[in-house]
Amino acid sequence: MENANKDTYTLGLDLGNATHALCVLNSTGEIVEENTIANEKEALSCLSARYPSSTIVMEAGHTRHSGAGEAPPSIALNDWRGTL
Repeated sequence: MENANKDTYTLGLDLGNATHALCVLNSTGEIVEENTIANEKEALSCLSARYPSSTIVMEAGHTRHSGAGEAPPSIALNDWRGTL
């Protein structure tokens, strides 16, 4: 699917191990795409190229931490547009 116009988009990604669920909203909140994409660099690169300068919202899940003398997991968020 090619992005033919210059509308503003918000991309929602529910991150998974093998695939990511994707929902794309236009500036009026209408769903313009619902899909799954592979958890691969190429798929994310294509998504970034199809919707440049979009807002990206990610749900990365939750891992329980026992807290039994272990340090909690680290989380790093990066703006990956233009780096793939």
